[in-house]
Amino acid sequence: MKNIIAVFVVRNYLLNRVFLLCLMCSLVISACGTPATEPPARTDAPPTEAPVTLTPTLPPTPIPTTWPCTSYRSGKVQNGDIPGEVKIDTPLQGTIDLPSGQNIQAAGTYTGIPAGKYLWVFIYSPDAGLHGRYYPQTKDATQRWQPDPTTEPDGRWTLNVSFGAPQLCYEVIVMVADTTESQSIASQLQRWADLNNYAGYELNGPLSAEPPDGPGFPGGLVEKVSIEVRTR
Repeated sequence: MKNIIAVFVVRNYLLNRVFLLCLMCSLVISACGTPATEPPARTDAPPTEAPVTLTPTLPPTPIPTTWPCTSYRSGKVQNGDIPGEVKIDTPLQGTIDLPSGQNIQAAGTYTGIPAGKYLWVFIYSPDAGLHGRYYPQTKDATQRWQPDPTTEPDGRWTLNVSFGAPQLCYEVIVMVADTTESQSIASQLQRWADLNNYAGYELNGPLSAEPPDGPGFPGGLVEKVSIEVRTR
């Protein structure tokens, strides 16, 4: 009988403890409140824009202009061995608006040319003759004019030249000659002046020829520089 009473007492004690524990948990939850929950994500937010990639715009590549006066000469005039260098600074390479039928100035410099040499200026026309013609420029063909001989290895040269026809390509060429060859050119110019027919020289022409044929160059001439130009 005592055992039954003891069991009953223990059971009531445990039930009271469980009741008190539940009551305390309930009070704690009420004091702390309902756990907060995160708000739902906004659905009215603006859409995220994709990054914009900027591609640089490059200017169009200009189309190169073809120079219409490329020389078609088969070779330079090299009939001698004279040292030195000659330059042309007037007119400039590639000038396209030179007047025709009137005198214009050609000029430049020379360095290392021995004393006693002659700088002759020629105008080459690829449209004259069968293979082009070389026309020596002179101040007075009727008087067998020659350039002044060089006295110093360095100096400046200048001469008025003339181009025959409009809208054609020409070359301005400077050659250096010995005394004998310079006199030969001056004599040839006088003969052409007497005939009123300036036939011009041909690169590989005969030693002598009468207009309209052109003779070959005398020996001893050395081409030093050339530029290409065009008349307007």
